[in-house]
Amino acid sequence: LETIEGTVPKPTNLPPGCHFAPRCPHRMPRCTEGEIPLYQLEGSVEVRCVLYDLASAIQMSDQIQPNVR
Repeated sequence: LETIEGTVPKPTNLPPGCHFAPRCPHRMPRCTEGEIPLYQLEGSVEVRCVLYDLASAIQMSDQIQPNVR
């Protein structure tokens, strides 16, 4: 498991949006612009990250085949 540098925020003073954004090397503006959706994966696995959302969108667009006549 890879660790994230920096200090964990206090539960009483969490940043807006993704609570990991201040320490995440992949953060983008969308990470701090509001609540991040929670995605249910297999079993009891959950993820709350805009990168998962973007990866899903890319994967879905790769699966869409244009209707060629």
